[in-house]
Amino acid sequence: MTQGRQETARKSYDGALELTPRHHSCSLGTLLALQQAFGVKDESAFKAASGLRGGIGRKGNVCGSFLGASLMLGLMCGSSIEESGALKENHNPEESEQPVRLVSELYDWFAAEFGTLKCDLLIRKHRKELAAVLDVKGLTKEALLERLHDKCHILCAKTAARAAEILWDELHKGI
Repeated sequence: MTQGRQETARKSYDGALELTPRHHSCSLGTLLALQQAFGVKDESAFKAASGLRGGIGRKGNVCGSFLGASLMLGLMCGSSIEESGALKENHNPEESEQPVRLVSELYDWFAAEFGTLKCDLLIRKHRKELAAVLDVKGLTKEALLERLHDKCHILCAKTAARAAEILWDELHKGI
């Protein structure tokens, strides 16, 4: 019996909380948590996600968690090389747009949930939230970084759970 939507989302959430700090990467932790929740093992996708840490190569741009989740959506719903390059008589535009639609849905949710997709702005927001509840000036650099990372790990867990719901819904359409 396959696991349900809530169980898959919970497994993704818990997996990201564990795997993101283990791999020191929001993109890797989120992608791997989703792969495990859906029973997929794709080493190539995992390797592809390895350069996305820190907002794409540590440039502070798009959050790695969003990118890792987007990779999973494409991995599960995207076209193969042959399918993408072939002109088909029965070409279905809806089918080729499926991963774009799913990533767009995740994008809209992420932007509404966290206010931005930019890694550096998310970290700045986390820093302000921490400053509002504790004396950050009294923390060592390492302690502050650990607390900032904890906030990122929770963001990754939420993103993995939402991506799991989106993917689960898509895979179970009409069933």
